Amino acid sequence: MNALNLQAGQTATELLALTLDHMTGGILILNEHEVVEAVNHQACELFNIPRGSLLVGDTLSKFLTIVGEGVGWEPERTARVIHNHRLWKSEGVDRDMDHGFADGRVVRVGYRPLLGRGAILTYNEVTASRRLERLMKEREEKAEHFRTEIVETVSSIAEAAEVVEISCASANEATRASVVNANDLATAAHQSADAMSSAARTAASLSNVVASMAEEALRAAAGAALATKSADRTTELSENLRAHSQAISSILDVIRALGSRTKLLALNASIEAARAGDAGRGFSVVAQEVKSLAEQTTRAANDVETKIDGIRAAVAEVLDANGSIQHRLAAVERQADNIHTRIAEQQVDLSTIASAIDETALTAHEMASNIDSVNQNSCSLAEAVRDVSDAFGQVRDLIERLEAGAEEFLER
Repeated sequence: MNALNLQAGQTATELLALTLDHMTGGILILNEHEVVEAVNHQACELFNIPRGSLLVGDTLSKFLTIVGEGVGWEPERTARVIHNHRLWKSEGVDRDMDHGFADGRVVRVGYRPLLGRGAILTYNEVTASRRLERLMKEREEKAEHFRTEIVETVSSIAEAAEVVEISCASANEATRASVVNANDLATAAHQSADAMSSAARTAASLSNVVASMAEEALRAAAGAALATKSADRTTELSENLRAHSQAISSILDVIRALGSRTKLLALNASIEAARAGDAGRGFSVVAQEVKSLAEQTTRAANDVETKIDGIRAAVAEVLDANGSIQHRLAAVERQADNIHTRIAEQQVDLSTIASAIDETALTAHEMASNIDSVNQNSCSLAEAVRDVSDAFGQVRDLIERLEAGAEEFLER
């Protein structure tokens, strides 16, 4: 314990001032009327108060005004700080708060009200501790971020390793299958070349057949055109027959009218013969014969009309049939023309296909040669994939060791 070397006659106030000067933080003691009863030099140095500017007997307002001028406060802020101190005094509750200044310093202000005896204010610079707290918090955040990144990175590496391992296995299987199928593919390529040559010959024959079909289509179109002309002639004749039938019907109407008049005359003759008695008996026989002849004429006209109606119906059916035939023959002619056009197009396409097949046959032979080279490369690739798979097995072991090391590091 440090000795203060007290001298006889020192007052309590002097002892208090000496004690305050040996404290590490700033202290300001106020009486009930906000008058400074004691202040140590640490408080003055903390707020850059020139020596002699603040003395015992000065007021709290003067102290805070000097502090505000030293740290660059506006007058309004100084007035607000004074008001806050008086509010704390009225509340009678201990206060501790950190206050940051423009120069970066942080001062912890403690306010201890003394009932009926003023208050004690303490000032301690906590800039370093606050900075340390902030650094520790940042370090913890970075450490947590580092932990998260390590876990995610190691997990991602492990997952990627598993995927690569599966891919290597699949690639190994695929290369083995490729080697197995390469020979079959080469054989198939040679067979394809032979088939292409045969197809070229077949295409040439097919082209000749198509040419013959084109000629047949032309002949079919010509035949359809002739049939159409014949149908047109038949239609014309049928129309003439229908006209003649209509004329005969008119004649029959005249014959029936004559028969009716003849019957009427025969009836009148019979009446007159009956009136004449024996003298008109011969005339009565003639009238009866005339009546019979008129009835026969009427029946014959009716029979002829029935036959004429049958002819009309037949002519109508012939006309309908000819119309249908003409329509279908026109369709056949159009289809024959279309077939000829399409066959001509197909003939051109077949010629192109035949040429392409010849080129394909040549390409197939070259492909067979290339497939032999692919077969050799596939064998080399299979060996390389096996080497990669073996090497990756070692990488997998290293990743497992990395996972274990990361877990051990994070647990620390």
